[in-house]
Amino acid sequence: MENKSEAKPLWFRALVSVSCIGACSIGIYAAYSDIMRRKKGTSQQNWTFVYCFGIAFLIFICVFGLLAVVVQWINLNAQASRNNKVAPLPLPPLPSQDHLQVLPV
Repeated sequence: MENKSEAKPLWFRALVSVSCIGACSIGIYAAYSDIMRRKKGTSQQNWTFVYCFGIAFLIFICVFGLLAVVVQWINLNAQASRNNKVAPLPLPPLPSQDHLQVLPV
């Protein structure tokens, strides 16, 4: 068995870095807001900003991940067409939408 040690692609490293920065930002903001609320003596916690930031960050990660997959697919197709040894890779099939149809009662 060969142990191939390949460097991770740039988009993967960027995705991991952005994920770590986002997670740390959410944690720091949550800790800071909790400390400030305890100093003020208010027991009511408003996590709306943290939730909105977290959801926006997850959406950003999903969009960034899909973009990375599409770019990688384009690169593989370009490489295959340059080599002329392998046919272009087809896109994966879309999931079936049959379960979304409304049945008559």
